[in-house]
Amino acid sequence: MKEMIFTLILIFSVTGTLFCDSASEKEKTGNDAKTKKKKLSSSMKNQFIAKDENPKFIEAMIIHFQGVEGDKEAVHKSAELFEKLVKENPENPKYRAYLGSSYNLEGRDAFFFWTKKKFLDKGTKLLNQAVKEAPESTELRMLRGMNNVHLPKFFKRSQLCIEDFTSILNNKEFNYWEPEFRQEVYYYLGLAYQKNENEESAKKNWEICIKMNPESKFGKLAKKKMSAE
Repeated sequence: MKEMIFTLILIFSVTGTLFCDSASEKEKTGNDAKTKKKKLSSSMKNQFIAKDENPKFIEAMIIHFQGVEGDKEAVHKSAELFEKLVKENPENPKYRAYLGSSYNLEGRDAFFFWTKKKFLDKGTKLLNQAVKEAPESTELRMLRGMNNVHLPKFFKRSQLCIEDFTSILNNKEFNYWEPEFRQEVYYYLGLAYQKNENEESAKKNWEICIKMNPESKFGKLAKKKMSAE
């Protein structure tokens, strides 16, 4: 038991876990205002935000993705905003899913292991409940997949990630969505396959990602993964 606890502490101490690529790439690929603005306009946010969406949700979603990029204050703020939205709309699975994602980000940024675990348990539960209620939702599948794909193998979430990203690929509207978003799906599906020790499928998805646009953010990330193999 002590050995297991030590392993978990080590895992969380060494890794930033959730949304690692987004935060690390922010440091590597640009510090100017133009790059920052582009990153905050993430492919996922652009893909799913609706013109007639609740303005409170739009505000919370924008702040949430600022948190994804490493802004700790934004993480706390997005959790507060989504808690209010869930309280006002308890039957809305999307609001609960984003609240779960915000809790996971709080776990990412927490210092102590037990605090990390508390937030991760809360966040994972909300995300799983939301996807169970709306299994056909590409947005919720993507959100859960991105939350799980960076977790260490110890948590055994890679197969669930594969199911989520594959569900998105199988959507009949997939080929009509934004190219950057589709690249993102292929990249993360490859990452999920790699964590599931299926290198052949991982490379297949990264190759598709690169072919779509080798100079895009996810094209470059996929090339980096391929060159490391």
